[in-house]
Amino acid sequence: MVLGGIQSLQLKEQGVGLLDVSLYLDKAHSDCLYQIQLFQDLLSNLSKSLLKKVDLYYINLKEQVKEFAANQKPTHQVLDAFTTEPNKENLKNWLRELLKIYSFNQNGDPMKLNLYQGVLEACEQQNQTLQLADKLNEMIQDIEKKPQPITAIAFQEPLQNINFQFSATLKGANIVVTNNVIAEQKQSESNGQRFIICEPMIPKNAKNGITKFAFKVIKYAGWIGIGVCHKDIIVNSSYKFHYTTIGHGSYLVSNNAYSWSHLQKELNSAHKSFEFAANDIIIVEVDYHKKKITWQKRKGPQKFSMDIDTTLDLYPCANLCSPGDTVEILNKID
Repeated sequence: MVLGGIQSLQLKEQGVGLLDVSLYLDKAHSDCLYQIQLFQDLLSNLSKSLLKKVDLYYINLKEQVKEFAANQKPTHQVLDAFTTEPNKENLKNWLRELLKIYSFNQNGDPMKLNLYQGVLEACEQQNQTLQLADKLNEMIQDIEKKPQPITAIAFQEPLQNINFQFSATLKGANIVVTNNVIAEQKQSESNGQRFIICEPMIPKNAKNGITKFAFKVIKYAGWIGIGVCHKDIIVNSSYKFHYTTIGHGSYLVSNNAYSWSHLQKELNSAHKSFEFAANDIIIVEVDYHKKKITWQKRKGPQKFSMDIDTTLDLYPCANLCSPGDTVEILNKID
């Protein structure tokens, strides 16, 4: 009996708790619906108010445009007045009309008032400005009549007496330099250090953007390439010739009529140039404006060109593969 009474009491307490939760949820739901309705009413009133303001603003603007069109002079009529010589007062009146056309009216706007005042002040100085302009024109005419001294020339053509020399340090370990202009490979360097670089850098501001020099083949023993290179790429490659892909840093023609390009895949390791041998002189022309390098035999019509990357510095260079391969850099071309 006691146990049954306890269980009955527990069930009643649970029933009261569930009933309280249910009532709370009902009240919360009603409150939410009421707040939402208030918000909807507020939005509705705000929307109606905004619509009225927009309509009113539109009507006011339309009236201003109509009033302005009825009372103001046509723009072309105001502008036509400047084709004559008005006196100062007439000029001020016409300027007022122009400013009104530009801004409808001043409405006390400080910026527009300052603009208006500035224009009028400029008109006051009109005569002084014209006088200064006449003096300036006279000075310009005098300058054009007088020959300018050499020191007054803004852009002088750079000197073209560039003496390229083989570097004593920018080269493969087994290449020997004689008198700064002759380079000889002493060892077989088929997969080794084959490059030697000339200094200084090819100038980018040469006359017409063009620099010329030449290589003379003193002795041909196995394989010789001549042309130009990007120094940093060659140095970072330890003076080795990584010719299998573009980006190797050099632009060459070789004695077996092959071409080698840093940029153009179709001209890299391609049988497209011309042959040369001992005692041949090959003239090299670098054109920064056209972004081209051209090789030409001094005696003969053979000629070949390819593109160069002018965003990187360029240096003359030779690529010597076999023991005995020897070339000379020439700065004077007869």
